[in-house]
Amino acid sequence: MPNSAAIVQQDAGAIQEDKAVEAKTGVQALFQKTTPEQRALKSMDCSKVLVKPDIYGGDGAFAAVDIKKGELVEYGLMRRLPLDGHQSTYVFTWSDDRTVWATAGGCAMFYNTHPTTPNTEMIRYFDEDRFEIFALEDIKAGDELLHTYRSLRWRQCFVESLPQQ
Repeated sequence: MPNSAAIVQQDAGAIQEDKAVEAKTGVQALFQKTTPEQRALKSMDCSKVLVKPDIYGGDGAFAAVDIKKGELVEYGLMRRLPLDGHQSTYVFTWSDDRTVWATAGGCAMFYNTHPTTPNTEMIRYFDEDRFEIFALEDIKAGDELLHTYRSLRWRQCFVESLPQQ
């Protein structure tokens, strides 16, 4: 396994690429973010999501109700963990320098990844250890919620599961 510095350098452009896509598509401009007042009343809300068995033999996140494009799907808290995220698919990259790992409260950890056609996007607030997930398209009740993990191309646990070219 490459060392941390090599991993950061090997794919340093990925974060810039993510930011360029966001700037080009204006995706985040659609999102109505939560307010501090909302979060003071409830730290997490995943009431629009349910977790049930998926077609892959595990559990997945599914829409419990119809969700419109740009609508908040869920929000929640993150907890930082002292582990190597290259070995675990159950944690999120939780820093721009890719050295911090965290697990999500709520249903976020059950969203399956899709490299090309996700229907949700997670906005990360690293300094507040929280996230918000928004719909990238209209989602019908019962549809599986899919996310593209930022680390899909460089984390060992994901790269090993991707189809080889």
